[in-house]
Amino acid sequence: MRVVGLVAYHVFKESVRDKVLYNLVLFAVLMISAHWEEREFTLTSGVKPPMIYDYGGFPDYTYQIRYDAPGDPSLAERTRQMIMEAGLPSRLDPERGFDHGAFTPLKVMYPDANVPVVQLSLQRGLDPGRHLALGRHRAGGRCGRRTPA
Repeated sequence: MRVVGLVAYHVFKESVRDKVLYNLVLFAVLMISAHWEEREFTLTSGVKPPMIYDYGGFPDYTYQIRYDAPGDPSLAERTRQMIMEAGLPSRLDPERGFDHGAFTPLKVMYPDANVPVVQLSLQRGLDPGRHLALGRHRAGGRCGRRTPA
């Protein structure tokens, strides 16, 4: 079973990295995880988010995985403000870390963990209208855009 998983991982890694990611210069990643729901849209806002192993029954090595990308509190705050401007509830959580919905793809996409990451929760209840409203509002602006130094 582990061999099949490793083969699938390497196929995914090569296709994603070669076709999408290597030519991009990113300043930060806003990652939405389907594995985190809160009463209001919530953003990680810590400088060094911890790991959250939000699964059970897997081999021990899966609980040793590290993804030590820095957080980006200023991006978290700008994103929170943007969500509030859309008329949606939002808050920051400086204690929340990266769950497997975030660290699993990020570890493949950016293995050096050198791009700051802010994780955004879904809103509990998963009301499509609220999530679509957030996406529509977000599409109109670039709250995280920065100019290269």
